[in-house]
Amino acid sequence: MIAALLLVISKGRTWGWTSAPSLACVAVVVVGLALWIPFELRSANPLVDLRSTLRKPVMLTNVSGLLVGFSMFVNNLFAMQQLQLPPATGYGMGLSVSESALWLFPIGIASVFLSPVNGYLLGRFGGRLVLGIGAGIAILGFVIRIFAYGSPLEITIGYSVTTLGISMAYAAMPMLIMSAVPQSETASANGFNALIRMVGTSTSSATVAAVLAGTVLIEGVLYPRWSEIAAVNVLALVLMVSVVVLAWFLPRYARPGGSTRGS
Repeated sequence: MIAALLLVISKGRTWGWTSAPSLACVAVVVVGLALWIPFELRSANPLVDLRSTLRKPVMLTNVSGLLVGFSMFVNNLFAMQQLQLPPATGYGMGLSVSESALWLFPIGIASVFLSPVNGYLLGRFGGRLVLGIGAGIAILGFVIRIFAYGSPLEITIGYSVTTLGISMAYAAMPMLIMSAVPQSETASANGFNALIRMVGTSTSSATVAAVLAGTVLIEGVLYPRWSEIAAVNVLALVLMVSVVVLAWFLPRYARPGGSTRGS
């Protein structure tokens, strides 16, 4: 099912969205879900406990994981592309792979030292607020990325701010999951959340691949227009706004073990 979904996203523009291959992939996804969901609900030992995933805190956290996963891939890939693509595109910096990695390296080191800060914030304010704050920081990062891309430093700043926000949002999800399900289901529920994040990342990779197929010919090579890259960044920004909204509807306070207040 996931393979069919990714295939139609990545190839839909080439095939035509209403072509037979595209419609066949969509049919595979729909039929697959129609068969899989009832099977899981009837199973005594389901691979995924769908009833637990339908609980409000778990469902909202999983949807947030999907959206954050999509946005994370957009941030990671386009930053590297902007640093490496030729200046003739109007937005590329023309750096080598090594030079690009060095520009983005500092946020990786900073993330290690910021992990205790995330832990403190989770213990002090809870997963709901940290998820919302992280998504808010990522929104700021995407705004910077859309409007400031004239130098490697600007690209790095936008990338770093977005990465910081996304890491905070990710850090909040296990706590939100564990607070909403019985202890016996925490491993399964967190595993499903991790799967949902990967689905978001995979969907994003297919979408980005379609954009990076290129529409402008420069020195015999096709490159994407900045308007297309900006549009995908705007989409990621909108998804992070959606995460802020979802965080607002999560329980205001949660205790481990499945009991919540303010649901």
